[in-house]
Amino acid sequence: MEYCERKIAESTQEEESLEAALVSVGDKNDEYLKLGLVVHELAYKSKEIYEKADVDAKRILLSQLFTNIVQDEYKIEPKYTKAADFLVNWIPKLNYDYELAKIGSNKAKDAVLAISSTNWLRG
Repeated sequence: MEYCERKIAESTQEEESLEAALVSVGDKNDEYLKLGLVVHELAYKSKEIYEKADVDAKRILLSQLFTNIVQDEYKIEPKYTKAADFLVNWIPKLNYDYELAKIGSNKAKDAVLAISSTNWLRG
């Protein structure tokens, strides 16, 4: 009887710790989601922000995109920050899907199929 009670207590404690860990992971996911939305909104408004900025502000904005720019004779290779690298890789995929949805929306029969097809996970 004592063995069973001890195992039940251990199981209950383990269950509570796993539930707490799950809540913690969910909170972090929400934070990353919010950060991703902010980065997307900033990227969407970047042209407008850049055009309104003075020279010093433009320098600061560019420093937020690049960590280093390497030049090898005539070849220039930028090293992006994590946020800029994310946008460089993600936005073309997002734009591709958006264009599919725009093209498909003119064709009533294919519109639902075009909008529901997600190519976001393709590499």
